[in-house]
Amino acid sequence: MTSFRALPTGGVACYPTETCWGLGGRYDDRDAYRALLDLKRCTPRPFLVLLGTVDDLPKLALPPSEPVRKAMDAFWPGSLTLLFEPSAGCPDYLLGNSGKIAVRLGSHEGARRLLAHTGPLVSTSANVSGEPVVKDLDEARRWFGESVSLYWDDGASPVPPRTSTLAVWDGAWRVLREGPVSLEDLERRV
Repeated sequence: MTSFRALPTGGVACYPTETCWGLGGRYDDRDAYRALLDLKRCTPRPFLVLLGTVDDLPKLALPPSEPVRKAMDAFWPGSLTLLFEPSAGCPDYLLGNSGKIAVRLGSHEGARRLLAHTGPLVSTSANVSGEPVVKDLDEARRWFGESVSLYWDDGASPVPPRTSTLAVWDGAWRVLREGPVSLEDLERRV
C-alpha cells in the first residue's frame, strides 16, 4: 500500500465506504471540489464531508447542540449524516441552501485508514449524476480513468443501503434522506 500525507491539489480519490464506493477530495481544496463536479457531470451543489475521526469536526463545524451530540454518540461511526452549523473556516462551497454543512463519521475501516492520511474529504458517491454507483474499483477505473488521482482498495466492498441524513430545525428532528437510521431509531436512542 502506498504511503502519502495528502492528495495533490485538485486530486480526487475513489474509495469504499460503508454504503457505496465514493469519490472525494480534500475538504479545503476548491479545485478538488470542482474536480468532483466535473467527474459527476453535475451543477454546483454541496457534498458531505467524510471524517476519519470526530476530532476533525471543529475544523468544519461549531460545537453541536445537545440533541446532535447524543445522535453522534449513538450512531457514529456509521451511516448517519448530520447537519451542523459551520465554523468560521468552513469553505462556502460545502454549505447547502440551509447554510449548514453535512458531515458523517464513517464506519468503513478501509475508508478510515485513507482518511487518517488525507484528513476530512468532501465526498460523494462514485457515479455520474443520474447513473448507478460503481460496483467495484474496476468499474470505477473504467468510468473515471486517470481523472482520479488515487484508487484506494483497502477493505471489504461496500454494501448498500444508503446513508440517513438528519438535522435539527427549531428544536425538532427532520429526516432529509431516509436510510438505515430512522427517525424512530433516533428518538428511541437519543
